Amino acid sequence: MTAKQTWRRGKNLAEWNYNIGEVSNTAEEFLDEPVWRRQWTTRKIELLLDALNDFAWIESLSVDTLDGGENSWVADSWHPQRSRSQLLYFLQREETTNISIVLSLECTAPGRTRKQKELWIESGANILVFVEPEVQAIWRKVPGYRMSLTLFLNVDIYAPMTWAGIRDNTELSELNQPRLSAFLQRLEEELEAKFASVYAPDYADMVEKYGFVAVGNYKRLAFGNSLAKL
Repeated sequence: MTAKQTWRRGKNLAEWNYNIGEVSNTAEEFLDEPVWRRQWTTRKIELLLDALNDFAWIESLSVDTLDGGENSWVADSWHPQRSRSQLLYFLQREETTNISIVLSLECTAPGRTRKQKELWIESGANILVFVEPEVQAIWRKVPGYRMSLTLFLNVDIYAPMTWAGIRDNTELSELNQPRLSAFLQRLEEELEAKFASVYAPDYADMVEKYGFVAVGNYKRLAFGNSLAKL
């Protein structure tokens, strides 16, 4: 990190949690049809891959299954077409329990002569998808969800105020927060994901359902690096 950098890296600086596929205690057909469940899971992951467009690029992806355990299918170097096709084929034939995705974030930074430039941040975020196993769903016999999804941010480039050497990140936040917000909205609209919670203890009131709050809602106090809400 350079002395002038206004954002920082850190593991799981902020996380957004979602539930997908509500299951009622009367959904016996849903619980008793493995083929239907695998098709449903495959379709949701396919929609997730599409939703990443203009937000992030997949670096690697791994799948855990009931029969094969951890890393039953792994793409250490993701290929947009080949890896995608292989993954969707695999998901239709295996009882998936977890999917872990490492992302490079597609960001924008100010360039020379007022032009913007692309900024790719490797391993800037992770997505973890948990798919409830068939056996657990049958035993539970109470309302719940078929799938949960969590987005973990490992950088705070979207935040108007950060914990970097220079805390005022207004310019980069204004350029990149719309990308994060649009992605989170696509999760709700395209995957029918239900927002559950957001957790970002280092950023207090700066986070909300669709990312970080607008830059104009905060100002730097004259003393120290504290934040105050306008």
